[in-house]
Amino acid sequence: MTRRPTPETDEFARVLRTALRLSGLPLSRVTARLAARGVPLSTATLSHWQRGQRRPEQAASLRAVEELEPILGLAAGTLTGVLGPVLPRGAGLLPDVDPAVMRRLLGSGSPAEQALGVPVERLNEHLRPISIRDVVHLDREGRVHKLAVTHVMRALRGGVDRMTGVFQLDEGQDPLAGIVVRSGSLVSTRFEVVPNCLVVEFDLGRVLARGETSIVEYEMLVGGTDAPPVSSHERVIKARLRDLVLQVRFHPGTVPAHCSVHYRRRLDMAPEKGRRIAVDQFHQTHAVLSDAEPGVHGISWTWPPGFPSS
Repeated sequence: MTRRPTPETDEFARVLRTALRLSGLPLSRVTARLAARGVPLSTATLSHWQRGQRRPEQAASLRAVEELEPILGLAAGTLTGVLGPVLPRGAGLLPDVDPAVMRRLLGSGSPAEQALGVPVERLNEHLRPISIRDVVHLDREGRVHKLAVTHVMRALRGGVDRMTGVFQLDEGQDPLAGIVVRSGSLVSTRFEVVPNCLVVEFDLGRVLARGETSIVEYEMLVGGTDAPPVSSHERVIKARLRDLVLQVRFHPGTVPAHCSVHYRRRLDMAPEKGRRIAVDQFHQTHAVLSDAEPGVHGISWTWPPGFPSS
């Protein structure tokens, strides 16, 4: 966790104090202008900030810092840039995101990077995942016919209002089967034949201030009668998650012989940390991973002998 600055070493307090002095505005006038922008802030809080006695941490406070810049005649980023990686209380339990992680996980020239057309480090670079839940629905033939996903994320800077997803499809799967969004809204979909990836953009529903959270929930329909049965589902995560939930629902007429959960440090590495998991009476299996580390997490299963039939 980042060490909290003292009043003597707090660069944010020094810059804010200087800007307030040069503006010639009393604190009451500054807070009145913030209120006119829809961002209430007490003069006492502003005074504590400039003296280094407190620091902005809550989402509303971080929004106030962004609004202070034009009020005080400062260039964008003057205050937010020296505030440092401060997130709301409790968010410090999650370490910062290393932008190089995705390249280490996927490798250079990965299908995701080819589909995006930009360096993979740019993928949702200003969003920090908090938790993810995947629910995979399989049909009688062992094919995926629906993937339900819930993302909970936090903005690392103000102004974020979109999230992008990249899905590499298996041969025979239909990229145009459709997406149903439960939380958020669908902005665009784009299918890249090479490398057989679907790129989806979601609207978060509002512009996030730094530190604010958002939830995107959707169901990706997967068609294609020519697709082969699958035997695993994996999720790549770029930062440590509070919770990662992987769930697979099998067709009652086609239940695997056994299932296991595994972890891979990179996509090009063999699975490790494997362990068996059970299939319950509802024909489903799952894994709940708390404090999940960056890497490739997955569930795999073995079909019974003779399946699929030739």
